[in-house]
Amino acid sequence: STQHDQQSAIEASVAAGTGGGAWIDLERAAPEVATERGIGARKAWWLAAGALFVLAVAAVVTMRVMQSSKPLVPLADQRNIPLVSTLVPGLRPVRTEVMVTGSISARHDLPIGDGGQAGRIVAVYVQVGDVVRQGQILAQLDDSVLKPQVAELAASLAEARAQAALAAAEYRRAVAIGPNGGLSAQNVEQLQAAAAMDDANTKMVAAQLRQKRAELALTRIVAPEAGTVLTRAAEIGQVA
Repeated sequence: STQHDQQSAIEASVAAGTGGGAWIDLERAAPEVATERGIGARKAWWLAAGALFVLAVAAVVTMRVMQSSKPLVPLADQRNIPLVSTLVPGLRPVRTEVMVTGSISARHDLPIGDGGQAGRIVAVYVQVGDVVRQGQILAQLDDSVLKPQVAELAASLAEARAQAALAAAEYRRAVAIGPNGGLSAQNVEQLQAAAAMDDANTKMVAAQLRQKRAELALTRIVAPEAGTVLTRAAEIGQVA
């Protein structure tokens, strides 16, 4: 129908131009019709290409949105590669303690007593599990009687030493004077005997003082060796 309309328009133009001298070349009009057809085809192709591009962009955007809504998975998990931990080498403190649950026993048991000194326990200074050093006081017995005895013997020893020193000095003076000083041999012998008696008395008091001091020392229960307290059988008020 388009070609028929164009042919009618050409014939009308020819008829109108017979009197005015306007002419149209029919052979040149045909290529113009073909050009218009090509332009229309190109427009349709560009429209189709644009529609496809828009659809592709929409699909990409939709995929990105769907991927962003999924939980992130580490790359190592996506590729089935195990994760590893790394450490930087260096000097660091290392704990040597190991926490365990169980029962322990001593390699050597060392019972500790009062050493034969009877008395009432007045103090206990350790508990089970305490670590003690050698010579540390563990318990104390009542020493209210022994302390005054030790003090009295110490005073007696000082007096005996003074008396022995005086007797020894008199005897030495008598020996130096001799018979010419008016002292008989009997007097010299008496002074010698007195000096010897005072010296013996001094030694006896010193021995008594040592004994009482030893008894007083036994009222302090001490650790004979370093170790750990495993059991405690003594309580304040008990008689050891």
